[in-house]
Amino acid sequence: MATSPRPSLWQLKQRSLIAFLGFAVALYAPSFGTSDLTCEIRFSSVAHFAPPLRPLESLDRLKVASYNLENFFRESDVEHQNQLLSARPGFRSSIAKPRDKVLGIARNILRADPDLLVVQEAGSLDALQMLSESLGNRYHPILIPGNDNQGSRHIGFLVKKDLPVDLTLESHRTIRAFARDLPALVIRPAGSDSGSKPLLIFMGTHYKAGGKVTRSRRLEESQKTVEVMTTYKTQYGENVNEIVAGDFNGAAKVGSEYEPLRKEGQLSDAFDVARTSTPPHERNTHVIYRRERAGHFGWQPDSILVGPTLRDKVIKTRVLAPSPIPETQQEMDLLSPSDHFLLETEIDFSPVYRQWEQSTKYQH
Repeated sequence: MATSPRPSLWQLKQRSLIAFLGFAVALYAPSFGTSDLTCEIRFSSVAHFAPPLRPLESLDRLKVASYNLENFFRESDVEHQNQLLSARPGFRSSIAKPRDKVLGIARNILRADPDLLVVQEAGSLDALQMLSESLGNRYHPILIPGNDNQGSRHIGFLVKKDLPVDLTLESHRTIRAFARDLPALVIRPAGSDSGSKPLLIFMGTHYKAGGKVTRSRRLEESQKTVEVMTTYKTQYGENVNEIVAGDFNGAAKVGSEYEPLRKEGQLSDAFDVARTSTPPHERNTHVIYRRERAGHFGWQPDSILVGPTLRDKVIKTRVLAPSPIPETQQEMDLLSPSDHFLLETEIDFSPVYRQWEQSTKYQH
């Protein structure tokens, strides 16, 4: 079935409403805060349609995760991509994500049981809805298509339906520095005013790949990420809680191109500030296999970076990797549903909520 190159905002609104199946109210609108914000989705959990809600004031821990799903496409996503790219030299058609891989990803997510999950390489909102269904419809799927020049690799979010929150997803895809986007999930307790101070701003990343050749592009992405963060601080105050998580396609902890995130952005790797330490070899989220000789090595291109207000609230961070790590690429392809591993951080949420409550009590 033929698909249009890029759906209109009205088509996106229709898809969002269908995907939420009555659990949410979605609205696309132009920017109200920054010229780089192209559109947004707003929705609120509706108690009588949702599972029993967990009161935020009673929530001890909040589990936040990131997962690169590796080409998580439906057939319609592949057709869309083929239309965009078939004329390019060396073009090779993708395939829809095999069902066993979809279920494998769902098992990993259920094992981690995150409250908030940002994903990379989602083919579309429909693909994310398919994943939500494989998770027993426990999550709201939320996605605004980004700028991916491959056509169908977007950043999306899954949010547990039993969280009583109001959500606004803000796209920054008009900032051309971003290879995909820097979508920001602005999270407020249910019933909050739309312009009030958020409980948390959860930003998703998928920086430009390509090693040293594209290092300058990732530096520019880092700089623009800090600019977006600064905009939110200007709007909501310096002590707003911010997390930037995703696939940075490099070592965000030490790479020179990520220095703006660490210095001006004051972001810390969740592994480094966690109360429970994790040895370096257990932090790897991706494995590279050598072609010319046997063996492999792991590294950490995926990170969860927390702002200064959350540094002392990270309880632990972990990677859900197969054990033992497969010895060959062929074994990895058979055993792992993605070429990246899920990364998860647990946050001590009680003080986060208390501090938010204290800082906003005079706004009501």
